[in-house]
Amino acid sequence: MNGTPKIAVSVLILVCAVAPLTAQLKEHKIDPKYEPPEIAPHIYSVVLENEWCRVMRVLLNPGEKEPYHMHRPYVAVTMQGGKLKHTHADGKVTYHFNQPGDVNNRPSGALHDGENVGDTTLEFLIVEFKGDSYKGPKLGE
Repeated sequence: MNGTPKIAVSVLILVCAVAPLTAQLKEHKIDPKYEPPEIAPHIYSVVLENEWCRVMRVLLNPGEKEPYHMHRPYVAVTMQGGKLKHTHADGKVTYHFNQPGDVNNRPSGALHDGENVGDTTLEFLIVEFKGDSYKGPKLGE
């Protein structure tokens, strides 16, 4: 299966499975100077955006470093794995070893950068949730 169908299937699964839960979230606003697609459009491309979520494809080449940024609450699917180093605003460093198919979720707000310290291109699909702006059906409706 080439990349486009994998991305489409991943987006469909994530949005269908998790988007209704966003009605329980508070609105999450991010300072524009930390919005990933605004400050690193060569890394983050917006695949889909609507009133309740934003889906981004993230490509980080070996040795490439992204600037400090923040996310709303999100779910990420690893499409191509590798080794990622995060440096947080408080100086704490964490390493992540991602495998294709890994799924992770994170709360919003942590200012961090990212650096591909491996020898393969990292690719992620991230679905950020916008919170109270969701007007769709509630779980169980």
